[in-house]
Amino acid sequence: MNHLHRAPRTKRNRPAFTLIEMLTVVAIVSILMVSGISLLKDTGAQSRRAGTEMLIGMIEQARYQAMVTRRDVILAILEPNDLPLGRTDNQLRIGMFSVNETDPTEKETERVPHTQLQRWRSFNTGIILGSGQYDGMSNPMDAAQIPITYKRGATRESITVHALVFNSRGRLTYPAGSTPLILRIAAGTYRDNRPVVNAPNDGSPLPETRVKLGRITARPFLMP
Repeated sequence: MNHLHRAPRTKRNRPAFTLIEMLTVVAIVSILMVSGISLLKDTGAQSRRAGTEMLIGMIEQARYQAMVTRRDVILAILEPNDLPLGRTDNQLRIGMFSVNETDPTEKETERVPHTQLQRWRSFNTGIILGSGQYDGMSNPMDAAQIPITYKRGATRESITVHALVFNSRGRLTYPAGSTPLILRIAAGTYRDNRPVVNAPNDGSPLPETRVKLGRITARPFLMP
């Protein structure tokens, strides 16, 4: 019986990628990289938009609470480095507190100057409130921090925060000054207890959202 013998395949006979196939692969990889970068940019913009909406909503609520309760209300901005000892993360938080009336019958050690009106709300990781003035407007993140003491469950807790304070007429009383305020929401992170903005590598304008806040009406407005 005759057997057909196939010649062993040599290196020359092995299939290889053609130039067209290689170019196709390179094109596909390039498209995926561009798509990934665009997706990251879109995700950052969405997080910034969500943070802006939450901040504006909390400002409006704090102003309304001050007018309804006829008490000063504090909108507290808690950065990661302001967290009490033993708690660490990389998220920016915002909370609301009312200023309690002083009771002369209370002992100093039992007195709680502030009442928390809402639980802390967190911005998405990667969102910060930047410092620095803009177009002559002051930034509350540049102002001195204020102390807040309140009860967290059965525990008395003290923190130091950046803040906006509204009086019973809905006006902004802190930070002090006469010019409007500017809040700058941007993508970034916290390094060495300081906010660092993710600046574009190509020198393009900083991607941030700016919220303007008047002194008398204290209504927030998005800036173009």
